[in-house]
This record gives sequence, C-alpha cells and structure tokens, in this order.
Amino acid sequence: MSRSSTRLQEKKNLKGLKPTSAIRDDSPKRQKIHAPGRGDTDRSIIQGAEKDYSGDLLPLQASEKPPAIWSRVRGRRGHLKMVVEMPFDILLEMFQYLNPVDLLNLSKASRAMRALLLDRSAALPVWKAAFAHIDLDARPPNCPVDLILPQYANLLYGRTCFTCDSIHGLTVSWMCYTRYCREAECIKQQFIEILETEDQRSLEWYMRQILPCDRTRRRNPSYSLLEYKSQVKVYVSMNGDQEKLDQYREQRNEHCNIRKLALGAFQKWESMKTGARKKSVQDRRRDRREAIMKKLVEIGYEDMITGLSADYLGSLPGVTGVKPLTDEEWSKLGPQLSDVLSWDRRHYAASQRWDLITSRSDELAGIWAYHLSQNPDLWPFSPTREQLAKLEPFRAIIYGTPADQTVDESLFMPFLDQVGEVFKGWMNDAEVLLLKLLPSAIRGRASQEKEKLHDVSALHKATALFTCEKCNEILMGYQWKDFGTGDNNLDDDPNVSWNEGGDRVTFSKVASDYLVNILRVLGEDPDTITWEDLDEANKRVECLRCRKMKGKAPRLVMNWREAILHESHRHPEDNSKKRASGWKALDPDSLLVAYEKEDDSSGNASKRPARGVLHCRSCQKFRIEDGEILPPVVSERIQHARLKPEDVVCEGGHDLTSAEATYLHYYAHDPYEAEKGFSYLPYPVWIPA
Repeated sequence: MSRSSTRLQEKKNLKGLKPTSAIRDDSPKRQKIHAPGRGDTDRSIIQGAEKDYSGDLLPLQASEKPPAIWSRVRGRRGHLKMVVEMPFDILLEMFQYLNPVDLLNLSKASRAMRALLLDRSAALPVWKAAFAHIDLDARPPNCPVDLILPQYANLLYGRTCFTCDSIHGLTVSWMCYTRYCREAECIKQQFIEILETEDQRSLEWYMRQILPCDRTRRRNPSYSLLEYKSQVKVYVSMNGDQEKLDQYREQRNEHCNIRKLALGAFQKWESMKTGARKKSVQDRRRDRREAIMKKLVEIGYEDMITGLSADYLGSLPGVTGVKPLTDEEWSKLGPQLSDVLSWDRRHYAASQRWDLITSRSDELAGIWAYHLSQNPDLWPFSPTREQLAKLEPFRAIIYGTPADQTVDESLFMPFLDQVGEVFKGWMNDAEVLLLKLLPSAIRGRASQEKEKLHDVSALHKATALFTCEKCNEILMGYQWKDFGTGDNNLDDDPNVSWNEGGDRVTFSKVASDYLVNILRVLGEDPDTITWEDLDEANKRVECLRCRKMKGKAPRLVMNWREAILHESHRHPEDNSKKRASGWKALDPDSLLVAYEKEDDSSGNASKRPARGVLHCRSCQKFRIEDGEILPPVVSERIQHARLKPEDVVCEGGHDLTSAEATYLHYYAHDPYEAEKGFSYLPYPVWIPA
C-alpha cells in the first residue's frame, strides 16, 4: 500500500471520529469571538449541558462565537487544519510530548483537532502522557473520578470564565469544578443559594445534604446551579421513595466528602502555581533589567548604574518590562534611556555638588555663631551663615578645595579673628548699595557725593523704604539683610549672596509716597523723621475712606506701618488727591480708646514690644575648648529668655548690673528669628465714632 493511500485512509478514519458525550462542539468555523454582555444569559450552554452531561461532569463550555481574545491574535489563521491530514499515528506520537495546556489549546483550534483530542479511545493515552510530563514540583493533584482528563485540564489551565469568556478577575471553585469572573451575572448563572431549613422532607434540606458547597469570603455558601438542576431531576425521579432517597443521599455524601478531602490539595497547588507564576515574572523582569543595565554600561553609563538607587533605575523607561530584550527593541529604547540618563547625570553631579557645599558651609556655622555671640549688637546688621560662606577667605575654602578633600571647622579657625572685618566690609558694601538706590531727596544733596554715600543716617529715615523683588515685601533699614536673598536658581549651590545679581532690592517709591502723605497728616517732617522716632511716638491715623457714614459708623485706626499696607491693599487705585485727604490723625482721647481696643483685640495677644527684647550677653556666648567651638552652657530657653530692665540676675546666674551685661534685640523674639515682614503688631482696630 502506498504512502498516499495510507494517509487517505487515516484521514477517512479521522473524519469518522465524533465528540464524546462529555464534550460538545458548538463553535462555528470562521466567526469572530464575542464575549456576552453583562445582561446576556447564554441559556444554550446551560441547556446543552443539561442534555449532554449528568452527575458532576463539567463541560468544556464553548461560546456560540469565538472569545474576544482571539480578535487580537496575529498571523494567518486556518493553517492548523492541515495538521490533521498527517498520518494518525504520527499525530498521536507528537501529541504525547505536549503538556495538558498545549493539548487544551489545540482542542479549541478547530473542529477536526477537537474531535481528535476528545476521542475517548484514541486520545486517552495522549492526555495521560501529557499529565505525566508535568514536573513533580508543579504537578496538580490526581484527576477526580468524576472528571475526565480534558475537563480536568480545562479546570486547571483554562484562562476564561465558563460563562462569559472573560479573562479578568477569575476565581476557581474546586468544590463545584467551575471558573467564574467577578461579574454578578456570571455568578448568578453558575451558582445558587439554597435556603437553610430544618424540614428534612423539603427539597432544600435534601439538596444541601447531597451537593458540594462552595464557601468563599465574597459571598454566602453557594451550590453549583448545573449540579442543582441535575440532582433535582434525580430527586423528582424517585417519587418520594424514602429508602431510595436515603441510599442516594449516603452515596452523595461520600462524593462530597471526597471533594472536601481534595480541596486542600487543590488550594495548595493553586497557591504554588500562583507563586511560581509570580517568580517567573520576577525572574524574567530581572533578566531584562540586567540585560538593559549591561547595555548601558557598554555605552558609558556605568557611573550612573552604580551611583543611583535600584528604585530609581527601576523607574527608567522600559526597565520594568517582562519580555526579553531584543536588538530591535534596544535600537528604540537605547536613545530614550541615553537622553534620560544624560540629564540625570548632570542633575546628579549638581546634587552631589550641592550636598558637598552644604556640608562644608555647615562647618562654618560655629565660626559665624561664635562671632555673633561675642558681638550680639551686630545681629540686625550681619550676614547670614549662607552669605558668609560666599565671602573671602571662606569662599576659597568652601568652593575651591577639591571634592576628595575633607573640609572641617579646623580649616576656618585660623580666620576667626578676621570675621569682624569680613562682617564690616560686607555691611559697608550693602549700605553703599542701598544708599545708591535712594533718591537724592532722601539721601541729601552735597557737593561731595562720595561722602553722602557713606552717611548711613539716611537709611534710618522713615521714607527710606525698599522692596524685595522676590517676595514683594516692604522693608526698612534694619530689615534689609533678611531680604534680597531667595533662591539663586543654581542646582549646585545652596548659598545665596545678598542681593545676588544686583537687582533683587529696589527703592519703593510707591510706599515712600504713601508714607509722605501719612507723615504730613501726623504733622511730621518727611525729610528728617526716622522710623525709630515714629515707633517711639506711637501715633495712630484713621482711614476716612473706610468710614461708611460720617459721624455714625465705627472708625478704622492703625499705626503708620499698617497705614502704608492699608493704602497699598485697599486703595491702590486712588489718585494723589484722594490719598492726601484720605487720612486723619487721632486726637488724644481717641488715641487712648485705640490703645484699649488694641490691648483687648485677640489678634494682638502676642504683641511684640516696639523697642525690642532684652537678653543676657553671657547666656548666649559660645566658647572655645581644645580648639573646638562649643555652644553656650545654658539651655536655649535660658539663652533666649526675655529680661526686664529691673532684673539684676538672669536665670543663668549672671550679673546684670553693668550696662554691658545685656543687649537689646529689636523686633524679634530670639536672636535666631529673622524678621520677615514690614508690619508689626498691633493690627488695625475699629473704635466708636
């Protein structure tokens, strides 16, 4: 017999094969897969299952339309139909080397393949061999006696819901031999809840005795709807014969006990399978990441790989994938990673430089604090620690020392005696800059302009008001050092010079003009009055524009600082004429009422003293021991304790009788609190008309 005739004979035998009674074949030939909607109920599946299956046999349910996941399958379809034309013995020999999941997928490929793999006599050895090929550590429990191997493979390795073919949120019920998704409609079509009753003659009581119960945390105890309908038919067929019912109930109890005993093994295998799947994903993700890291090292980014954290490297594009890295993918991914790492390299270098400068500047803190503790009167007119770091000779040490060399306090100690001169030079430069910003009307006219540029008395004039371009605050002479700093817009330098760039502090002509009108109302000379004199006079003005009805409505009164802010915030659109007539000085009687209102106001509960806070000099002094600068002996609370003029001894035990024992710190609660505002309490108050 020729080879051709043998093949034709095998093909003829194959065409004669029919599906078993346990498996149905309802799938059309070339239909696109469709997943039923939430509200759809595929009654044909249930009805067909009732016709084709009995007992606990689980059907390999097939939708009338192919599942939706096949709509995304690439490549040409239909080529597997040529496989079944191969000799029958060769096909069976090939199939014996496949795994159950492979056979399961092949059985869904075509009608002919399905008929071949579900033939009881021909395919049984193939399925047994497939289960035997599974590794021992991944082998599932033995097939239950009430399932055939194809059904068991579908239960173990299937990836879709038995009702709607969904692949999301799947759960396997090992007691009911089914797989379902989280959709309520699918659960409704596969499970039924049977009411609990004590009536042993009722159908509900009997069904609860003979049906396996599925118990999950997501719903009440449920039973397979398919088995329920099948057992109801058996129950009805016995016509109430109690003897038959009891015998059948005992048989079914044994059947349920077998499922209960196997439940633990199934759950253990499922947990192992889930863990193995996660480990496989982790291993593939690790291999991909290592491959990408190796590629990055080859193109010159080894310093980035070793310098950055693993979490940050894992956030790079494409690194957390699962698929193996291919040359084609790297040709697209490589340039993206190169751009990201190039930017990160620059940012990382700047960050390292920032940390280096910060740590070195911190070593200068002791020198700065020691000098100010010996000269506390310089607090309002001294550079900050960050500003001192950018002044010579400290700048050369902090910025000029190579990065691999250590910079500590010992390198700054030889220059401790020069700190006073550094402070003085910095303050003179700042004062000259501020004086240049003042108009000649405030600075004063003289033939020798250079002499006037060093006459700092002009900075004490009340009308010498400046503004910070960074925060738009109004500031006076004693506040200027705390403004004009802000961010230097550099990624590698935390220190900022005062008025860096030369344009951060400007003269505030608007605020100065506002104050001129207010001073005229108070009867003061704008050309000579200082802000110290105004604070000492402690006068109040009333805003006439805020009185609703003259002679009846309450009056809004405030000090001169608040009046400037009030003019700026409430009446910025008024012309000069309205501003000139918009204020009125309080008479002595009204002034007393205003003082009382201010004292009673809850907003003024923490009112700062207008003339500053008295502190003990000795309590705040740093000390030097063995070449190291140490903080004061007393606690910070005692260091910053407020003293009264009549005190003769501070809490630290120091004598306060001499004039040099104390110093006055203006407009701040403690020496370390930088004053960040033009206004100071008390706030505006309303007084009766």
